[in-house]
Amino acid sequence: MSKTKPSYYQNNGKDLFARFEDGLMTPEENRGFYKGNVFKYMTRYMGKGGLGDLDKGMVYLNRLEQYEQKLDLEQYEQKSDEQKGIPQSNSVKRAYLVYLEDFNDVEFIEIYPSYEDAESAIDGMVKPKTGTYYIGQVILSKQVIDYVRSNAKN
Repeated sequence: MSKTKPSYYQNNGKDLFARFEDGLMTPEENRGFYKGNVFKYMTRYMGKGGLGDLDKGMVYLNRLEQYEQKLDLEQYEQKSDEQKGIPQSNSVKRAYLVYLEDFNDVEFIEIYPSYEDAESAIDGMVKPKTGTYYIGQVILSKQVIDYVRSNAKN
């Protein structure tokens, strides 16, 4: 574990952030938690923790951004395909890309048919030494999905 995320924040394989986001706190409480910690670490770094506090502040800022993206995706998922502007065609599919982002490098991992499948896949993956796994939603033709899958495994 890193200095900004010590192992004692783990409980049954879930970190503190995941437990908060999985219902321990409301979305408003989660936002306040993240924003309050960003503010705390960013305002005190000059007088107390130095660069370590900047690192901690960035952890909370990045987590807030991920949380907001997750909430946006959940709200988007509740809309019908028609509300989302998705063509009603059997040849067009919604897919979820799992990718690993490490600074400016992005590595495609796999395409999944549902957000839940992509999330489960990430849960089963070995945590990278650096970088973070992300899920992105795309609308693709079946031919493109098949092509990407076949080329990703080569």
